[in-house]
Amino acid sequence: MFDFLSRKKQKLVIIAGASRFGTRVAGLFSGKGYDVIVIDTDKNAFCKLPDNFGGLTVEGDASDTSTLETVHIQKASVCIAATDNDSTNSLIAQIAGRVYTVPDVYCRLNDTSNTQMLTRSRVHIICPSDLCLQEFERQNGLTTDEGNV
Repeated sequence: MFDFLSRKKQKLVIIAGASRFGTRVAGLFSGKGYDVIVIDTDKNAFCKLPDNFGGLTVEGDASDTSTLETVHIQKASVCIAATDNDSTNSLIAQIAGRVYTVPDVYCRLNDTSNTQMLTRSRVHIICPSDLCLQEFERQNGLTTDEGNV
């Protein structure tokens, strides 16, 4: 099943969660030639993957270390926790970063108050609401040179 990992020279990207964000990121990496594995507990969620997706899908719980080991997380260069649940994303990101020492770990959080869960980690936090606000500020000239309003 995972023999494609040895054929390509690109980095392995593991995406936990076939959410709208997760599937779009999967298409982005796949379109660039990366080895991509998307994990989700709901096999129907994979229907959101774009047409250019050329990776693998795995029905399973990405917060379970046996699932992560099945997809060779120890070989991953990037792990993206992109489920629709902040607590699940935080757990997956911490497992990927601390247990398996994945070099680049990203965690999508819907509630900015949940960022404190990852303050002492090297996990990159993505908060869609913060990104939208920053773009709104940029488009409307509401930012200063320091990036503050």
